[in-house]
Parts: sequence; structure tokens; C-alpha cells
Amino acid sequence: MEKEFYVTDIKRSIGLTGESTFLIVEKEEKLTKADKPYLILTLRDKTGDIKAKVWSDSLSQVLGGNVGDVVKVSFEVGEYRDIAELTVSQMTPVSNINESDYQLARDDVDGAQLEINLAKWVDAVRDFHLRNLLESFLNDEDFFRLYTTYPACERIHHAYRHGLLQHSLEVVNIADGLYQLNPDMHRDLLVTGGLLHDIGKIYEYTQDPLGVIGWTVEGRLLGHVVLGWMKIHHRISKEMPENLVNKLGHIVLSHQSKLEYGSPVIPKTREALAIAFSDKASMDFDIAKSLRLDSKDGDAFTEYNRYLGTDMYLG
Repeated sequence: MEKEFYVTDIKRSIGLTGESTFLIVEKEEKLTKADKPYLILTLRDKTGDIKAKVWSDSLSQVLGGNVGDVVKVSFEVGEYRDIAELTVSQMTPVSNINESDYQLARDDVDGAQLEINLAKWVDAVRDFHLRNLLESFLNDEDFFRLYTTYPACERIHHAYRHGLLQHSLEVVNIADGLYQLNPDMHRDLLVTGGLLHDIGKIYEYTQDPLGVIGWTVEGRLLGHVVLGWMKIHHRISKEMPENLVNKLGHIVLSHQSKLEYGSPVIPKTREALAIAFSDKASMDFDIAKSLRLDSKDGDAFTEYNRYLGTDMYLG
């Protein structure tokens, strides 16, 4: 079925009424203060997500539709707290879709080029043990497929196809800039830690063919930081020097920089500091870029973002 409107178009079109198809990624049943039922939905296409509400007087016109389904929606675009959202009057599941219309992606992200850049960084690693570790992951076809296509996050940053690889390469590039200022750091350790720091996301999440994220049992119980180090440690050669193992493990386990952010330890080496800083910088800049892409034409500022703690000036 041909899509008529995309999320990025809709967010710039307050007052628009129309029909289009979207993927349901979240669905929650709620009650108003008057105890009337209504639905809150998060709808998606390849350009982004948008919130939608189905009020009680329209629920009879909602003919099914669960998380992971593509639905045809009749809507009006309104605003809630200065953010565009839809009021849905009708919703019907559809089939015969073009899957690429609903897989969250970014036009400026080229998966093939990212893989070329990844190979260049791996080729630059001279330490025998770290190079072997990287190749043991990347020569694993199942791992490589997931690593190069998964998002880096469910919602917050790099939450699109190839996002995990994009983020990992950004971290390495930023960390390498810090290496240029501090050339006595262990560059191979920075590259390896940067490329592998978030691989726990592959085991923390599940992802259906349209990119809807779920959670694994081990992901909910252990989290991606610990899971990532467990998977790395399993592949480390017995010949790798203990000090190198400890330093790599410390980078992975401390990359979120603070205990309250989910790291079991805080950075205690310059390499770990560099990766933690680079991880945060990559995340913040991707959030800022997404805010710009989602902003409405003519706005001087983006919407407020709670992760950045601010809105962003567009002038």
C-alpha cells in the first residue's frame, strides 16, 4: 500500500487531516479523569516516531492493531505541549506493505560506507591480541549482521538502522582525536574499546523485521554493559596479557561514566575516560541532530529535550 504522508511531513503540518499508514511501536490503554478509556500510541515510519491518541468516542472505529502491526490511520494533526501529535479517528491493519517505509532509517547514513570505515579501523589495530579479538567477532556472520544493522538504542540516540555501527565509529573517531592530543595513550585499546563498548545491545534487545525493539530476558536482568563484557571476555584468548584484559574490561564496564548511568565502575584510566567522553559526545550530538530534523519550519528553537536538558537554537 502506498504511503501518503510521512512523520516528518506531519510534524510540520499542524491542522492537517488525512490518511496514511504507520507501524505501531507502542500501545497503552488509559483512562481519562472521567474513567473513559482511550489509547496512547507511538506510530513510526522510516522518518521518525509520533505520538497519537484514540479517544473513547473513536475506539469503535479502531479495528485491531497491535505493537508490530502496520495500520492505516485517519488522523488530524494537533499539538500537545508544543509537540505535534495525532488524534486518530479510524485505524485498520493493512498488509501488502513496503517494509522499508517503516524501518527507521536516516538518509545521511550509508550502511555500506560504514562497513568500509569499520574495516579500515580494524586494519589499523596492530596489537596481535586485540586484532584477533576484533576479527573473532566480525568474522562471525550472525554477529556481523546484527552489529552492522542494529540501532544503538531503543529511543534516545542512534535509534535507527545501522545506528549501533554509526555510534561505535563516531566513538572511535572522537577518541582518536583525543589520542592525537595524548599520543602516549594506547591507541589500539581505544579503537578496540570503542568498537566493542556497546555490543551488549545486540544481546539486550530483540528486533523484529520492521525494527520494533523488544527486550531479552538476559538484557532485562543484566543490562548491555555487563552483557557486553561477558561476550567479549568469552572470546578473549588465554594468551592475552592480564593487564590488557583488565584495561579493556574497564573501558567496557565504565563507558557510561557514572554509577547512576548504569556503569558498575567509573573510569580510572585515560583510555576509559576517552571512551566515556566520546560515548556521551556521540550520543548528545545525535540527539541534537534528530531534534533539528524533527523541528517545524520557521521555529527558532527545537522542542525541549530532557536528555540534553535544553532546547536547541536553529538560527
